[in-house]
Amino acid sequence: MKPRHRRTPKVLSAVAMLAAVPLVLAGCSGGSSASSGGKVDSITVLDYYNQGNDKKVIGEYLDKCGAENDVTIKRSLVPGASLIQKVLQQASSKTLPDVLMLDNPDLQQIAETGALSPLTD
Repeated sequence: MKPRHRRTPKVLSAVAMLAAVPLVLAGCSGGSSASSGGKVDSITVLDYYNQGNDKKVIGEYLDKCGAENDVTIKRSLVPGASLIQKVLQQASSKTLPDVLMLDNPDLQQIAETGALSPLTD
């Protein structure tokens, strides 16, 4: 009998985030081109996956996706404990990145600032 592999919430979150990146790239390259008449050259990403294998795997994946879509991905990393403070500061100064990786419990607080946009925009 094979042992069952349990997926931790952290692993599931990383997988969900990785699955979303191509959608964001496709959405940004298509949506921005149509509305602005130009091609998107770069996308900024902010996340807190800055340790060990998470940092490496996600960074490599973003680099690969960017290269496949001819988009430069500018990734900023912050410690998890500092993420919400940094995001709230960026929201108030209207300098949020194009893609922001948050955990579900933090999403409502950031959405209340009015700084988030639907992918359709």
